[in-house]
Amino acid sequence: MIPQRKREKCTHAALANADIERARGGDFREAAECFVDAFFVNGKSNIDNREIGSLERAQTSDLSKRYSSAKKGAMFIVRDDETCDLLACAGVEYRRYLGDYDYENVPNDVDRFSLGSAITVPIIANLATSRKARGKGYAKALVRECEKEAKNNGFEECALIVESTNSKARSLYKKMGYRVAKTLKDQNALKMQNDGKARVVKVTTLLMKKSLLNQRQGIDVESLIVPIGAAVILYVLSGNDDLREAIFGFLGTS
Repeated sequence: MIPQRKREKCTHAALANADIERARGGDFREAAECFVDAFFVNGKSNIDNREIGSLERAQTSDLSKRYSSAKKGAMFIVRDDETCDLLACAGVEYRRYLGDYDYENVPNDVDRFSLGSAITVPIIANLATSRKARGKGYAKALVRECEKEAKNNGFEECALIVESTNSKARSLYKKMGYRVAKTLKDQNALKMQNDGKARVVKVTTLLMKKSLLNQRQGIDVESLIVPIGAAVILYVLSGNDDLREAIFGFLGTS
């Protein structure tokens, strides 16, 4: 666990009763703790503390790797206006794609030449809201911030990954203008089991995309805020080589 931040009133631009800012330095550690607590712990009492620590260290390393450079992407966080506690986080990473496949991990049975030219697509991921801050609009605000960042960098489209069984998240993304582009079966996902250990399981995911040019797609017809894990383990890095390979197969990262 990281040392507690000195409690001072935040002075950043306020978002409702909280602050939103670009993550940097030690923020990635706090974001990793928020992410792990939201999607692996989530109120469970039988979680192995060593497992939590391992997940937090791996997530911290990976978030820093993916979002520290503005050329690769950015992570945004929401802090409490009074305590500066980190309440939510989300990142957007610029990745190369061939069709609907990650450029570096096109399946062997797919003809690369038939997919056309490679393009760079902003991928929104690592979206998490702490248990005490859910239902306040932070997740939606962070997705909007990621979209704004991508658009300001010249991109016309954003994409994300969501498990097919996560109906609430799918509904929210749909209301925010995202549409299913491809169904990805037998994807590897790391999930906490009843014995308090995280293990890889097979899931079906959906690649969803949204145009950043058509502003009408971004209109929310309802105020629906839910804890979203576009992919709850998209970017968790394991020290175990076999587990690492399985985890990153979820989105085809390496």
